[in-house]
Amino acid sequence: MLAGPTIRSRRSSPSSIEAGLSVVELLTALAVLGVMLSLLLPLIMSNRRVVQLDQTRTAVNQNLRSATDLIGADIRTAGERLSQGSGPQLPALLIVSGAGGAPDELILRRNLSDIVLPVCDTLNGNQNNIPVVQPSGWQYIDNYPECLKLDTDGDGWSDNLQAWRDYANAVGGRVVGYIFNPVTGRGQFFEFEVRDNSRRMIHKVAPSAHWERYNLADRARIYILEERRYRLADGALTLIINGDEANAARIAADITDLQARYVMADGSLQDTLPAGSSWRDVRSLEITLTTRSTLQRETVERTLTSRFFPRNVLSR
Repeated sequence: MLAGPTIRSRRSSPSSIEAGLSVVELLTALAVLGVMLSLLLPLIMSNRRVVQLDQTRTAVNQNLRSATDLIGADIRTAGERLSQGSGPQLPALLIVSGAGGAPDELILRRNLSDIVLPVCDTLNGNQNNIPVVQPSGWQYIDNYPECLKLDTDGDGWSDNLQAWRDYANAVGGRVVGYIFNPVTGRGQFFEFEVRDNSRRMIHKVAPSAHWERYNLADRARIYILEERRYRLADGALTLIINGDEANAARIAADITDLQARYVMADGSLQDTLPAGSSWRDVRSLEITLTTRSTLQRETVERTLTSRFFPRNVLSR
């Protein structure tokens, strides 16, 4: 019996089947992924822009609010211990209006001591010893009674100069004083010491800095003053303390405008104080700050207007 031909089945190896299926599956997955990305990418990018814009807005608002709050705190304390008398007085609140709509400057002052010394001679810019007390019999004493020596405790010192000396000794011997001319409305900061044996003068420490001219008839005064001046410089809100412009502090970046106005008792808004009025006639200051900030190509501009009450106007 002859054996018939042997029939063998030809089947693919497992490895060849798996290789073919992997390629198909990979292509299918890539196609599906591409479709999904094309649908999701615009949504993702849109959400990202929303987040960036929200971050920018938050930063702008916080920057604006922080700067406004700092100014407001200084407005509330302005005028502390400043004179309540009649006649021209050192203004505690002063707006320096910018020309042609330019940013304003805001000057806020408070006195650190109740002691205010009179200037009892004409200062021509050269002398460093400033008479603040004159003896009885001085030829001008009837016209300038504030310069008469008043020594209630009999220690040989005029009461006001002794109080100034005590204050100076308590803070290290030197006092930053502000000499103010009520006629011109101008003033200067200097360092002073009380080291005169005549017990009627104070001494200007920095001889290289010269006075403006202060006439005796102008009745200039010297205050132990703190002055805080807000102005814009190089795209930032800066703070200058006691005229020290070399050490101006940048307190808020990206501030593009500062506008200030007086709110008077009748509710009117004034850029300058009306004739015959003083800072004590102001009921509040209106401060407007504008900021512009760009973060990752998103630019946001905001303006914030606030009113602050200078509480020392009530100390009449």
